[in-house]
Amino acid sequence: MRKKCLLVSIIFLFCLNFWLIHSTRSNLDSCDIVQFECDYNLEDLSSSYSSPTDVSFNLDNLTMHDPITITHDGMFSYYSLPGNGTEVNPYIIENYHIVADVMEDDYGIYISGTSSYFVIRNNFVTGLIMHIKIEAADNCLEISNNLCNVSSDYGIYISSSTSTGIIKDNVISNQWKGIYVLQSTTFDIINNTCNYNEAGIYVDSWSTCNVLNNTCNFNELLGIKIDNANPCHVKDNICNSNSRAISFTSSPSCNIMNNTCIDNENRGINLGNTDDCLIVNNSIINTYEYGIELNTVSDNNRIYHNILVNNKIGFDSQAYDEGNKNEWYDKETKSGNYWEDLGDKCTYLIEGPAKSKDLYPLNSADSCSNPITVRLLSTLLPIGISVIVLSFVTPKYIIPFTKAEIIPRMKERRARNAKRREELLAPKTVSCTNCNYTAQEIKFCPKCGTPAPREKIRLIDRWRKFNLLQKTIIIVSTAVAITIIVLFGIVIEFATGW
Repeated sequence: MRKKCLLVSIIFLFCLNFWLIHSTRSNLDSCDIVQFECDYNLEDLSSSYSSPTDVSFNLDNLTMHDPITITHDGMFSYYSLPGNGTEVNPYIIENYHIVADVMEDDYGIYISGTSSYFVIRNNFVTGLIMHIKIEAADNCLEISNNLCNVSSDYGIYISSSTSTGIIKDNVISNQWKGIYVLQSTTFDIINNTCNYNEAGIYVDSWSTCNVLNNTCNFNELLGIKIDNANPCHVKDNICNSNSRAISFTSSPSCNIMNNTCIDNENRGINLGNTDDCLIVNNSIINTYEYGIELNTVSDNNRIYHNILVNNKIGFDSQAYDEGNKNEWYDKETKSGNYWEDLGDKCTYLIEGPAKSKDLYPLNSADSCSNPITVRLLSTLLPIGISVIVLSFVTPKYIIPFTKAEIIPRMKERRARNAKRREELLAPKTVSCTNCNYTAQEIKFCPKCGTPAPREKIRLIDRWRKFNLLQKTIIIVSTAVAITIIVLFGIVIEFATGW
């Protein structure tokens, strides 16, 4: 009867295990979690961008003007600019067509060392080393709708400036860096087009950074580069056909969301020495190297709800991670990323020394198990089975055998050991090995000083070593039993595919 109960209990536990594994999978519909269609069309995504068309100004509406150089507040009046330099009535530089000789003029518009409020908009600047440069000039409210074309240096360059301004709706092409912001604060870069440059948008040493809804295509090295900025939000940008689409270095606590990165050569999204970032809802497609790469000392980042298709083709993974504690899924919703090469696997292994996993791929099969439940049950099930087996085996076999065989033997051994110990510790008459002087329990012969024999001490040492051996056997046996239970759990975990 007990054998039948034991067998039924074990079968029940196994059935309960597999039922829980397959029934507790998060019943997620990735279409409800991620704001894109599950059955997306790769051709539609690839055709969502095209080569940029030339943006032209109506030159008849622009005034030809020499390069503008302002190095203190008084020089705004020198150029007879409208406004008075206050926040409600700033100086306005607008509607100029500036062309200068690259051998004679360094800048198209240069402003430095000012504190007056000013706006730069609706200008066409070309043929210069640097088109628009703002240096150590605070209170630039707006740089908007400027066309900067063909330069060997920067399109828009801002350094060491404090402002609450915005850089928006500019078209910059054929530059070294399209928009470059260095050691400045509180600028928003929105809705700019930076194509065919060496780097589209480059932010360096910026305390607050918002790079939103820009188009950075066909740049030789970088679409968007963020370096030493905290925090920085890069959202809703299109970065296609660059060497590297979006790259962060030493810029913690940033958000990288809703960006499209297609046909880039080097990396889609790359983090180096950057912690605590959120990479969510990005589409990264047809990258020659990794779609997402987290380099050394990029820790505690969260990556989920991204689409990764045809990146690092021919290799085992589309992403790379050599940081620590990076999570490739959202713990709350139990949802990860869409991996085009997932196949029939239930988890996605991220390449790199971190050995990270996406435990909840959005496109995994409905039959896949919940990994947390699997790990929990793979630990608890062997313990449960062991407890049930022992509960039946112990009363029928172990206890009777212990009472009949082990306990009497232990009592006999204890009595023998106690008797032996008494004999060893009892006072004895010993004779000096040198002069045959007889006495009880002497350490040294009182007559000649010769030390007493050490036989008793050696025997006591042997008795202590015997007890130590018994304890060692018990500890080793317990360790072996625990190891067997753990190995049993590991076997179950591999058998269930996790």
